[in-house]
Amino acid sequence: MYYYLLFVAVMPALVYVDYLCYKKRMAKFMETQPDFASNQSNYDGLLQKMCRSQKRTSVLVCVVLCFAALILGVALIYSTSQVG
Repeated sequence: MYYYLLFVAVMPALVYVDYLCYKKRMAKFMETQPDFASNQSNYDGLLQKMCRSQKRTSVLVCVVLCFAALILGVALIYSTSQVG
């Protein structure tokens, strides 16, 4: 019954870990490009832009999912407490 509330508590941490993995994976990908050494400043700027976009998307998704889970959890708890 309290799985919704547990989801709300754990989801932000999971989204943060996912963002860190994305950032690390993209940095490794950028370093494998053949012209990385000569265009490192351009790649660094691109990486920052991509990470900023990913962070914004991750935060938005996390807020929506947590809000929905919180509403469902409260509704479930409220509906089961009214039995009687």
